[in-house]
Amino acid sequence: MIYSVINRRYILDLLPEASVVRNLLYQGLDIFATDWGTPSAYDRTLTIGHFVNRHIDRSVDTIRRITNSEKVSLLGYCWGGDLALMYSALHPEKVKNLVTIATPGDFDLDDSLLCLRTRSINEDHILDTFGNMPGMLLNCAFNLKRPIEYGHKYFHFFE
Repeated sequence: MIYSVINRRYILDLLPEASVVRNLLYQGLDIFATDWGTPSAYDRTLTIGHFVNRHIDRSVDTIRRITNSEKVSLLGYCWGGDLALMYSALHPEKVKNLVTIATPGDFDLDDSLLCLRTRSINEDHILDTFGNMPGMLLNCAFNLKRPIEYGHKYFHFFE
């Protein structure tokens, strides 16, 4: 399971009765999940290529060795699905199946407020200023994508 670099490994395992991980384990699958940790100043030079060709490739090789499998199946969630797509395109000899959930895929097709707004952002200026993309800025950006849903989510949080 490959998650977005901003998600934690338990995002698909929050509630026992609605756990994707538990369901897959119940079906007899071995599950391995990424946990990217919390970004720090040391991570400011990492690129997408670093995650795809270093972290994911090493993880896939480790899983192949542990399971004695020639190929592995990848499940990518959200932006982790894009990382899985990239990895699968670059390393098809190691990937048996690819499943993505809530994956943007083709960013040119998205004309939501978030995508329209972020296309004009100077990411180099943000990275020069903060070192990494601040979580608060990411949250604000995601809230632009569905502002009504944002209010609904917190209104019903404790249900």
